[in-house]
Amino acid sequence: MELAYPGLGLLCLRLTFGALTFSHGVHKWGSLDKFRGTWGLSRPVAIAVALIQTVGGVLIFMGFLTQIAALANCVVNAGILYKLIRVSDEPFLAPGQHSWSIGVAYLGMAFALALGGGGALAVDHLF
Repeated sequence: MELAYPGLGLLCLRLTFGALTFSHGVHKWGSLDKFRGTWGLSRPVAIAVALIQTVGGVLIFMGFLTQIAALANCVVNAGILYKLIRVSDEPFLAPGQHSWSIGVAYLGMAFALALGGGGALAVDHLF
């Protein structure tokens, strides 16, 4: 007997990733200059990242334009991973410290939604 509920699974993924991404974006708006300085980003790039995370998080959470918002977040998360690995030289795992293992999880979630869409319980499914 197989218990498979892909619509419910994608809903859980959307709600989790959408909420996490939104919270990261909102946090950036509150300290945009600090975010820019920490990551060495220009103002337009920092605004684009915050916008993609904030608006994209809401869209993904609702399941509206899910694949587009998730793809944009793939680009953002790939850039973050690059910075963490190549520029900051952070370890994959470092208990109690910053590491890039969670960045892999965020990129994986975004990629799964970019490929799979929002599912049957998404606004996208109505169109």
